[in-house]
Amino acid sequence: MLANRSQNYADLMEWSPILKEQNINFVNVQYGDCQKELDDFEDKTGIKIYNFEDLNLKDDFESTTAMMQNLDLVIGPASATLMQSALSDIETWFFVSRIPFWTFGDETPKWQPKVKVFAKDENETWSPLMKASSKQFKIWIKSKT
Repeated sequence: MLANRSQNYADLMEWSPILKEQNINFVNVQYGDCQKELDDFEDKTGIKIYNFEDLNLKDDFESTTAMMQNLDLVIGPASATLMQSALSDIETWFFVSRIPFWTFGDETPKWQPKVKVFAKDENETWSPLMKASSKQFKIWIKSKT
């Protein structure tokens, strides 16, 4: 990842405060060749993120949507896959470096009640947002049990 993109996308290790929750299965929805990064993350943290290598997350929209519809929540950066999730009426949390124009300043866009936007100040690191969001994730988990 180039430096100018790092302000828009948190490194996988920065997701650890959220991903360290016990008894939760995490599934990769990031398209592209990221298996090495997932393996390195698991080696360093012990956290397994499942990756269905036979599913073409970039070009097979129907299968990708079907898979995501079987997830309780889809979280990640503002990417095509997350937009696909949100537009398929799946509960989706976006992590962004600034509030996107399409929310019109709302944390939950009025036309997408299952979407929540977590925005950091574009000049800050990802760590404070991820730590704060992990608390909201715990609350969300409790609401589902």
